[in-house]
Amino acid sequence: MIVALAYWVFLTSVIVVFVTRGGPDGRLFTFACIIASTLTYFANAQFGFNSSRFHVLAIDSALLAIVTILAMRSRSYWPMWFAGFHMIAVATRLAQFVFPASIPGIYGNTAGFWALPALGVAVFGVLLDRRAAMIR
Repeated sequence: MIVALAYWVFLTSVIVVFVTRGGPDGRLFTFACIIASTLTYFANAQFGFNSSRFHVLAIDSALLAIVTILAMRSRSYWPMWFAGFHMIAVATRLAQFVFPASIPGIYGNTAGFWALPALGVAVFGVLLDRRAAMIR
């Protein structure tokens, strides 16, 4: 419960940075993250943590697709950084389905960890982009 609360506090602070400093790309990214986080929460609540793995993989894959498209059309680098970290989580979850006996459960369960560095790097990138815009 404490980990979930810490994640939502972290996500809320990330949202504030993206909405105030991220521009249109940041606001689109914020909307996608809020939807993905909310859908993941409801999937886990509805089906249970272990039974919702396929749903979470689908949600994370959709978020990866959105961020990859954003990275291809954006002038900023932070969407690419986020997509790279998020791809690790999606690949880990996918590997659990493809090789269920080979991938220990601990790797699949820690795939959600990659959300923290992904969001942190994205915030850092937004702040650097904002700083570079101020200097020009």
